[in-house]
Amino acid sequence: MELDTNFLEVLKAHKQIEPFDYDLVVDWAVNMLLDDYNHESLIKIASMSKPVLEEEIVDYVTEVLSDFKVEELVMVDAFKRKVNYHVKMILQSNEIRKQLESLYKIYLESDNPDYTVFFSLHHAWKDLESDFIKQEMNGTQLYYKGATLENIKELIVLESKKWLESSGLYSC
Repeated sequence: MELDTNFLEVLKAHKQIEPFDYDLVVDWAVNMLLDDYNHESLIKIASMSKPVLEEEIVDYVTEVLSDFKVEELVMVDAFKRKVNYHVKMILQSNEIRKQLESLYKIYLESDNPDYTVFFSLHHAWKDLESDFIKQEMNGTQLYYKGATLENIKELIVLESKKWLESSGLYSC
């Protein structure tokens, strides 16, 4: 029987999908054994009782991916894919504020300096809308030089294009 590459594509991101249904992995391992794939990691997984707890199976999933020579996605890859999605939504003018909020949260979760620009733009926009900034600082915010309420969306699109070009991921 042919290897189910679709399931492996999902499985390689198991650490980034919450909640991940590890019971499906047990079923998959049983089917793989029935199809004459005889990796020790499959036997370990197939022998587990459902419902499976993440902490009981996660290392075996990593092992089975290695046995099938499938590279497990690490957190950086997952964050980069999430950023890529939201950047593409921005470039399609799809709820720019909402996408920027998501990018800001990804920066906080990942603490990746590659996403700092989205942190800065998020706070710049918030400051520009703040009464204090409008009244006490003449509308000047300090997070992103030159950002105004009139050009903040264009700056977000510009920075999104720059990020996408430098990311090495497919651009839209």
